[in-house]
Amino acid sequence: METLLFDRYIILLLKAVLFLAKHKDEQKYFKVKEIAERLDVSKSYMARIIQSLVHHKILESSTGPTGGFYLPKSNLKLTLHDVIQHTGYEDELKKCIMEWPDCNEEQPCPLHQNWKRFRETLILDLKKFTIEEACEQLYERIV
Repeated sequence: METLLFDRYIILLLKAVLFLAKHKDEQKYFKVKEIAERLDVSKSYMARIIQSLVHHKILESSTGPTGGFYLPKSNLKLTLHDVIQHTGYEDELKKCIMEWPDCNEEQPCPLHQNWKRFRETLILDLKKFTIEEACEQLYERIV
């Protein structure tokens, strides 16, 4: 089931980053299989997410039998927006909440202004919270 704001891909993208942030002090590289199992998602889907995060320089990888993926400590200061900006989520948030065609400032739906304020606040919060701050707020809820 998808949430109203983010699809499953974005949710798992954030969970993967927060999972690695939580385990940053373990001096360990995590395999895709382990991340997928801990987040209860298929290995192939998690591999796609991890590759995207590596491609966008959020995560780094190490090769070899003890290799895997990790979140560089310097990236703990990235914002949640930095992590997901490449997904195009902002374009999705610009769509009418009621899915009315042609909803705009001149012809708004009944929820247009409220949705606009909410969307702007959400984007500001995503740009404000760092990975480190988000991880601290989640405490033990991250596996």
